[in-house]
Amino acid sequence: MAPVAQFGLTRGLGVVSELLLISSMVHSNARIGDAGHGGDRPSIPDQAMPPIGRVKAIVLGAVVAIWLGAVIAGMAGLARYSTAPGAPGHPPARWPAASTLARAANGFTLVMIAHPRCPCTRATVGELAMLMAHAGGRMRALVVFVKPPGTSGGWATTDLWFSAARIPGVTVVADDGGEARRFGAATSGQTMVYDGAGRLLFSGGITVARGHWGDNLGASEIRSLMETPAGPRAITPVFGCPLFEPAGPPAGRAIRCVR
Repeated sequence: MAPVAQFGLTRGLGVVSELLLISSMVHSNARIGDAGHGGDRPSIPDQAMPPIGRVKAIVLGAVVAIWLGAVIAGMAGLARYSTAPGAPGHPPARWPAASTLARAANGFTLVMIAHPRCPCTRATVGELAMLMAHAGGRMRALVVFVKPPGTSGGWATTDLWFSAARIPGVTVVADDGGEARRFGAATSGQTMVYDGAGRLLFSGGITVARGHWGDNLGASEIRSLMETPAGPRAITPVFGCPLFEPAGPPAGRAIRCVR
């Protein structure tokens, strides 16, 4: 869950618990007071002290109102987080000469840079599977998983890795961050499509939001370019975890995305 949504719900539940405790204390004190007066307790006008039932109704109403407010705030925070794109990539207009990745001489080559532990990228891999089925052999795909230095040998081989590897026409590659930087990627899920001559035809994301499957402009653009390669293409937002730490020492170091 997004940090904003989680904070809103946690705070709301905390306030609800406090109000329930106050209600219980008021009710208990009222019973103790009644017992202490032995039935001869002097009557107090309604204006001076409302009946216990009325107090409980007020507290219950406040509890419900605060709970609903917390739920609404949490949902709003989650919606904002889901639709907030990551940092845009700046891929080269031509296939980088220093890249060790193999580009298809004929047809299209899709390159996706991903973090192996980014939960948002599961939807991106799902969209890739549908794109490859649509391509029908006209496009090959390379999914490059960034593996931070100092991690164990199998750190990158997550369920996301195996999900991508099972897609026909897809090759998965472990990367120390070098290929990600050569292709100008900053956010997990950054996708580029190059033609046989090494020209960049598409750059961006292929999901509609973080972790959401469904019709989206990025996937639509890639399907379209396979039919008509010529013409300008939209640059679409990428929804995923950052691949690298923000600028500053040690700049450019791959980060460990948290599930």
